[in-house]
Amino acid sequence: GPRVTLAALSLLLGMFPNAPAADPEYQERWGVRVMSRPDSVAYFQQSKDLSWALSKSQYLVGASSYSQEDYERMWLLCWLIQAMHDHGLCRLVAIALRARGDVDYATFYRELFGWFYGVDGEGRPTGHVAMERYAAPMREHVHRWLEDETAPFMMRSEQAGGLLEPEEALCLRILFDADYFYEQLGMFLRERFDVPADLAAFQRDMIMRPDFDPVVDGRVRLSQRWVRFFAAVEADPFRLPAWPGEDSAGMRTYELDLSGLVFPVKPWFESRNQRRRKKAYYDQIVEHNVPGRRRTIFKRVQEGSMNEAKDRPSLEECKAAVMRDSRYSRVAPDDFPDEMWLTLYDRIVAERAQRRAVMANIRKGLPVIQVCMQPGSESLSLSDIIEALPGRVDSVADVMTDMGFKENCPLGYLPDDVRMDILRRLEEAFG
Repeated sequence: GPRVTLAALSLLLGMFPNAPAADPEYQERWGVRVMSRPDSVAYFQQSKDLSWALSKSQYLVGASSYSQEDYERMWLLCWLIQAMHDHGLCRLVAIALRARGDVDYATFYRELFGWFYGVDGEGRPTGHVAMERYAAPMREHVHRWLEDETAPFMMRSEQAGGLLEPEEALCLRILFDADYFYEQLGMFLRERFDVPADLAAFQRDMIMRPDFDPVVDGRVRLSQRWVRFFAAVEADPFRLPAWPGEDSAGMRTYELDLSGLVFPVKPWFESRNQRRRKKAYYDQIVEHNVPGRRRTIFKRVQEGSMNEAKDRPSLEECKAAVMRDSRYSRVAPDDFPDEMWLTLYDRIVAERAQRRAVMANIRKGLPVIQVCMQPGSESLSLSDIIEALPGRVDSVADVMTDMGFKENCPLGYLPDDVRMDILRRLEEAFG
């Protein structure tokens, strides 16, 4: 069927010396404001400084028709729409509401902007701070770029370990914090747009997350009406189907179609090195500049008969899932009896559910020591905990070095007294 990709683009307005806008009389007449900044020359840069920026350009950043504050808001809106719609974090909800006929894209993203940045229609603070962990770095970034002549337009991302386009850095930060984001988003959508719970859940559960495992997470429980609705959207993007009725709102477990996950290097979920896994996830799921393939941020359910998933994967699939766990990475397929493989697989699935629950509690602001001394936290690494904490630092690796432990060290490997000391120091550092 037809394939249509929507890309919302926002580009810096650079000026050549012989451009009409570079003429002093033109600038004086129209109040044109220009500044010189380092060139952004790539989609990803590992450098923490600007050694890679070999030149500077002149950028138009203001005119008599808008203020610097207006210009900053333009970029905040651009980055939000690109992260939420282009990258897909809210795209499915926006499409469905447009099909319902009472919320167009402009209305949806105008309201979403106010909620995300905590401002009303006039830009005045509303006191809403649920999204501040994401919004504050974006405001600080654009303001710093305008005020500091050495500041890059690209934004530092701890998740990718380098400088990214700002909307990519925002998208990646949210994807590593998806449980909290979609919990808050779901409440906003229900209150403001009366979005059905199964639609909000569908948007959340269709996202490919950084910790995805094709065997453990190879099945997904979804509302049948939204599976059918978006299958129709995919088949003909230029004619939206009718809003599905409540009579088709039953839930069903679907198997995922992973045939489209083909990359020049191995997929992110096959990497056992956490840092490489994060970078590969960015490369394969988030990065703009990837020619020759479709975006894969959305899971794809089996087409055709939409076969309902099996209760448990095959023995060989269970073995593959177990051996992807770092604790069993050196075992061979014949090292254990069949029943042991199945038992280990069930244990890993249960641990993953516990781990996600622990991470969610940390993100909600519960005391780190209280949460991380409970069952289910043993497989968490120190970097996992820091990733979940609302407070941020410039470098997770620096904090780990100061503590004397590797960032991927699981809590379960530490003696209780050492574990308690590390958690206490984390609470002090991020409290």
